[in-house]
Formats: sequence, C-alpha cells, structure tokens
Amino acid sequence: SDKAYKKANLHNTYFFQWLTLCVVSYWYFYYGKKVIFGDLALGIFLADIRIIEQFGKEFGKLHWLCMEIGMTFPDMCRTTIFLNKPTELENRLISERTVLQKMRLLRQQMAASGEGALDRMPIFA
Repeated sequence: SDKAYKKANLHNTYFFQWLTLCVVSYWYFYYGKKVIFGDLALGIFLADIRIIEQFGKEFGKLHWLCMEIGMTFPDMCRTTIFLNKPTELENRLISERTVLQKMRLLRQQMAASGEGALDRMPIFA
C-alpha cells in the first residue's frame, strides 16, 4: 500500500542519519575519556568526529541512490514482460506469403492471355 511504502521510504531515509548519530555517540563515549585523560589529542578527536559525520552523509547519499535505482526495477520488469509477449508478426508473414502466391498465380494467368495483362489485373484493397 502507499502508506506502507511511504513509511518504509521514511525509515530508509533516516537510517544513515541515525547510524551516524550512534557511531558519533560511541565515539564521544569511548574516545572522549581518552581526551579527558590526555591519551588522545582534542584536535584528532574532533577531526575523527567530523570524518565520521562526512562518511555518514556520503553513505546516506549512496544509499539513497541505490534506493532510487531499486525503484526502477518494477518498471524494468514490466517492460521486459511486454517486450517478450508473443506478436502477430508470424501471422502477418503467413498472410503476406499467401497474398504473394495468389498474385503470382494471377499474373501468370493474365500473362498467358496476351498483351496488356497488367492493365486487366484487378486491384485488391
């Protein structure tokens, strides 16, 4: 249903934002202690958090791109099904061959009756 689709789409949109927030929170909790005790420089700690946030944004964009590609699959499946359906081309070919055979036979009969055979030939619609 449309409601379920929108809900799933909303969850997928926020997934990497939440994941990034969880990783940054873990980073604050674990490595923040090291900064406080002097085992890790504050600049490195802040740079790491900035890198994690950038990775989160970029992976979010990549995830969204993959979702958009995935949304095209039903249309591609439908198009493939339509392109692989049987056609009437074989019936047309058989019909055209029958008409050509009749025309050849009629031309031969008309040609045997003398000059101006093509002028006397009937026109078929």
